[in-house]
Amino acid sequence: MKHIFFITFIACFLGGMSVFATDYYTFSELRSLISSETGEFQLTGTNKSLEGIVISDAGNPNMEVNPNLTYSSIDFTESAKTAYIQSFDGSFGLRVKTASEVDNTLSRYSKVTINLDGLTLVKEANPERYTLKGLTSSNIALSVAGTAADVVSKTRTISTLSDADIYTYVELTNVEAALPYGSYFNVNVGYTLLTDWNLKGTSTAPRVDATPTLLIDDAGNNLNLITNIKASWARKTLPTGFGSVKGIVVHSKLLRFGYGSGEIGRYSLRVLEESAVSMNETSKFKKLVEWNWIGETTQTATPIVKNEDGTVAAKIGSGSLSCTVSAVAPALGAHPIYHADPNSKDIPNGALTYNTNWWNTGTNTGEAIVCKFSTSGISGKNLNISFSQGGGSGSNTTQHVPVYWQIEYSTDGTNYTVLPNSTYAVRPLVPWTNTPLFSCAGLITHSFALPSSLFDQSEVYLKLKVKDNICAQDNSIDGAETGRITATENTGVVSVRLGVVSVKYQEESTTGLEEEQFGDQANIYISDAGVLNINSLYEIEAVEIYNLNGQAVYKNSLKGKAVEIDLSSQPSAVYAVKLIAEEGASIFKVIKK
Repeated sequence: MKHIFFITFIACFLGGMSVFATDYYTFSELRSLISSETGEFQLTGTNKSLEGIVISDAGNPNMEVNPNLTYSSIDFTESAKTAYIQSFDGSFGLRVKTASEVDNTLSRYSKVTINLDGLTLVKEANPERYTLKGLTSSNIALSVAGTAADVVSKTRTISTLSDADIYTYVELTNVEAALPYGSYFNVNVGYTLLTDWNLKGTSTAPRVDATPTLLIDDAGNNLNLITNIKASWARKTLPTGFGSVKGIVVHSKLLRFGYGSGEIGRYSLRVLEESAVSMNETSKFKKLVEWNWIGETTQTATPIVKNEDGTVAAKIGSGSLSCTVSAVAPALGAHPIYHADPNSKDIPNGALTYNTNWWNTGTNTGEAIVCKFSTSGISGKNLNISFSQGGGSGSNTTQHVPVYWQIEYSTDGTNYTVLPNSTYAVRPLVPWTNTPLFSCAGLITHSFALPSSLFDQSEVYLKLKVKDNICAQDNSIDGAETGRITATENTGVVSVRLGVVSVKYQEESTTGLEEEQFGDQANIYISDAGVLNINSLYEIEAVEIYNLNGQAVYKNSLKGKAVEIDLSSQPSAVYAVKLIAEEGASIFKVIKK
């Protein structure tokens, strides 16, 4: 029926003049033209068209990664030549690459018909995604203005995203910044483009553009939000709460922030405006222990505080941080955490640094940074560690920091277990001269879920440990992982720095159920005789009572607004009482003395 709508529109408003082909591919049919895992299909000579709705906006600077042409120049036209179109039902999306900036006239929410003749369909894998290349303004046969209401609502969590969501517009729920400090652009902005909101950038020789912000959800999953420096909100302060983010699902590689060729995750998200980030609710996580050296109110740093044994004390909670090379003393170094001041590129010395040989060539093993803390008496869910890490000293001679690291955990400090799927990358900090394309202008944020067995332990040890001897090759522009640390090559001490290390978890209700509040709509207490008294404004249909272990000690269906239940045989403790009524259910905590 959509085909009939567009043909009728032309007949009515263009006098029946034929301006585009009237035979159509659906998104699914177009994708099926390439049956192999990857490939290209030339659409030359076709009389087919494609209908969809535009979810990007011509002129928006945050549509795509702008690639480096050289170490000191960036092609900023790439984002301007990128658009995204999805099917009307939101089931599939396409990235569109226009022939030039001026050919991208695709306005957000417009319902468009694209003549596919002369275009190239490209299929990529891992994840599966599709791009139309070579679009010119003449391929846009019809464009009808629309509104946000025309875009189908798609709500996802990080874990429910799939390849079918690539290049579609979604609302990602239950997320927050893994480390909610600084801005969306926590890098040395002197290496980025000069803009009205980045007055200390460079107008002639930018090195860095797209920067990721790691988001985590309430199940411990993570995903990066990507922001380009031309986005007006790039240096705005990160929200510190929990909520949702609306944007376009993409897959991008950022060599400066990822491993291998720049892997930063299967899916990432790009927003079109700052208001699409709505993370204003109270965080779902409780900080157990955190190390950071960030000034509280200004662009300053706080000093290192040590425990009696000489280890680094936590800023929040109780814990210690140390290096496996015991003779190495911690110091403070540069940590580019930015506030919203457009006229500042000051970098406080707010990162903890250890300067040593990180690969032991005698034992052929890596050194580590060790975090120690206790979870004694603590229970909950989704225990995780989030941290920001970098290496080198921002010089061409300190690029040989080990690339690959992993997390190991222990409860006795001797027997360690490698956390599955915990391999991550550390990139060296950028030098100004001959800036390697793999060097990073900031610290990279990582987050990993920890096993629940680490709850209620008197001691927990976490190692951020070097995995192997792969490193960058000094003074090589593109030698991200071509070096090897041996007894004779890439030797010499090198700095590794931590910006923030945060261990968090979620508290659970005693029943494992979400607590709701009736307020003054019910009065509930246990008398001295051990009788539970309930007086409710609503007719109660059932009552369930749970102990602190989540075990049900009472379940019964009953009727009435006033209820008495004998708990005299139950031990003194805290109990959760669930009241079930036609209007809903609520949970109350009561204490039996």
